[in-house]
Amino acid sequence: MPGWFPPLVSGLGVLVAACALLISIRTSGRQREADRRSFIFPLWEHINNISHINPAPDKIVAEDARKALNAMKLVALCWEGDIVNRKMIALSFGRTYMQLYDELAAANGVSPGYPSSWKEMVSNEASVRRVYKAIDNELTGSSPLES
Repeated sequence: MPGWFPPLVSGLGVLVAACALLISIRTSGRQREADRRSFIFPLWEHINNISHINPAPDKIVAEDARKALNAMKLVALCWEGDIVNRKMIALSFGRTYMQLYDELAAANGVSPGYPSSWKEMVSNEASVRRVYKAIDNELTGSSPLES
């Protein structure tokens, strides 16, 4: 066996390993993006199954308001934790999220069993407000989002 053969085989082995590593990195990136997109439908379904809120104090249905606030908190958690594709959230149900937020922000009434008005409760949720602003920026074109 010539003296150049073992280094050639070793070099080819390193090249094959490097190619396998690059393929693995690209595949894991695609898988991560696919995983991030897979959360969109359950969140969309959750948000779209919520009744809209009538902000008049005597018309607020506490259970609907609670579900709306909890759904927005879930979306905000997924958004800020980079669990979901942000652009897809904004495009698929961003307007619904904003409408629910606006309805709760207009609801000054206090429901029995709750410590403060829905307006106060939604305004106390910093992550929900940040996501609202980010969705608004994405939909109005003010500032591009990172996905």
